Amino acid sequence: MKYKFDQKELNFSNDRKSFYLSVTILDENNNKDKELSANVSILVGTEYLDYKYLELGIKQQDDYIKNEDGSTLHDGGSGVYWQVYPKETVIWSWIDEQDGVPFEKTWIDNDTLLTIAKHFYEVKKTYVKDEGYLGVTDEIFMI
Repeated sequence: MKYKFDQKELNFSNDRKSFYLSVTILDENNNKDKELSANVSILVGTEYLDYKYLELGIKQQDDYIKNEDGSTLHDGGSGVYWQVYPKETVIWSWIDEQDGVPFEKTWIDNDTLLTIAKHFYEVKKTYVKDEGYLGVTDEIFMI
């Protein structure tokens, strides 16, 4: 799997800038997997969700009760559900589900998700006010 980081500059009327950091998941032809990219970006980009919390959830070492199928269902409150199975995690938009809008459940390998998330939080630490995330480059990373 390949991925890269993107940032979008948001400008406000008071001349203040803000930047949004996201993950782009690419297929073998470097085409964006739109749904998976959006779901992973929302999941790892949630303000109160840090890597340690995510890691405990994906390794199923948190306090969530396992379902009969061995999975644990999480709602980070950011618009996505994430259901963790021993080897994979499925992510989907609960907002779209509630609104009856078509949505896709996207699956990602747990180790891959942890690798991307750890890197995401490293890049997130490079934020400089009014300049953005200095760790964002055009580089494509391979897992």
